[in-house]
Amino acid sequence: MKKQISNIVSICIIVLSLPLFTLQASEFSIKAGYQSHQGVKAGISLGFDLGDYLQLQPEVYYSQRQYSHTVYHFDMNGTEPYVQTTTSESEDTIRTIEIPLLLKFRVPLTGVIKPVLFAGPYVAINLNER
Repeated sequence: MKKQISNIVSICIIVLSLPLFTLQASEFSIKAGYQSHQGVKAGISLGFDLGDYLQLQPEVYYSQRQYSHTVYHFDMNGTEPYVQTTTSESEDTIRTIEIPLLLKFRVPLTGVIKPVLFAGPYVAINLNER
């Protein structure tokens, strides 16, 4: 089932990206970063101009995030007036391929400040074996 969903997502991405082959990319960027509390993220993005103020910006990233969590276990004895708790801590790493498809709008202002608005769908494919 998971493989079928992955195949469907892949086909959708290919079909939706076919019109992009007729456009000429006006921007190309490689992005990478590491933060101790989040993990590693690296990928590429392209920018296709759709007018003076609009741009289509597909991106693909590999992301690896580490997180830890604490689980509380409650044991309630019927005879005791208190709740006995135990805890267990766990650390996990999540590896994903992230595919945002952004529409970028450049706000037409003159001067030093030039705000940009982003909107669009986002898909993440889990690479962990679970």
